[in-house]
Amino acid sequence: MRQVQRNKLSPAQKAWLGLFGYIVIADAYLMRRNKDTMSIQFGHWLQHPRHRKLCVGVTGLIIAHLYYSTPLPFQKRFRLLVTVPPVDLIESLALQNEESLDPQG
Repeated sequence: MRQVQRNKLSPAQKAWLGLFGYIVIADAYLMRRNKDTMSIQFGHWLQHPRHRKLCVGVTGLIIAHLYYSTPLPFQKRFRLLVTVPPVDLIESLALQNEESLDPQG
């Protein structure tokens, strides 16, 4: 009789599943309480004149870290990304998001 081998999750996979579970549970809890979800709060930060730049910078760092699997401060090729985030692009996306969320528009 052949045994079925089960794939065990790595610690990183468990961490991703835990993060996913936290986000789903937190957003469900916030929706049930009629509060802003994490996605809605992110949209608010993108619409704020000062928070937008910080939000864009942090998002860029996270995306680059996930894509290249190394911490950004030690990557010389991303120094330009860290110091000059593509704010114009993010601002245009925030404005589009704001227009789509406008109940009167």
